[in-house]
Amino acid sequence: MRKIGLALLVVGFIWLGALQLLGVVRAGIRPVLADQYGQLAAEPARQYSVSEVEAKIRTTASDSHDAATRWFLLPGLLMLVGGLMAARTNPKAVLVASSE
Repeated sequence: MRKIGLALLVVGFIWLGALQLLGVVRAGIRPVLADQYGQLAAEPARQYSVSEVEAKIRTTASDSHDAATRWFLLPGLLMLVGGLMAARTNPKAVLVASSE
């Protein structure tokens, strides 16, 4: 049981590390930015009001945050379960069982 818990901890940590790496290279945020850019007017002479620019910045920031933090709960829960499993297993019982 302890080995399974430690394995879950490692897998969750690697998963979180991979998500963080993807966030650094912005692979997850790029579709959000492309979508927001596609909503802008195609005509170059179009002028936007201050409230339109603020609304676009707020929407882009919110969507980028949602895209970057969408999958962090699952590996975190995996690590929590793994940590609880590893902590609740008696290490002496594991050593006794493996030495027999």
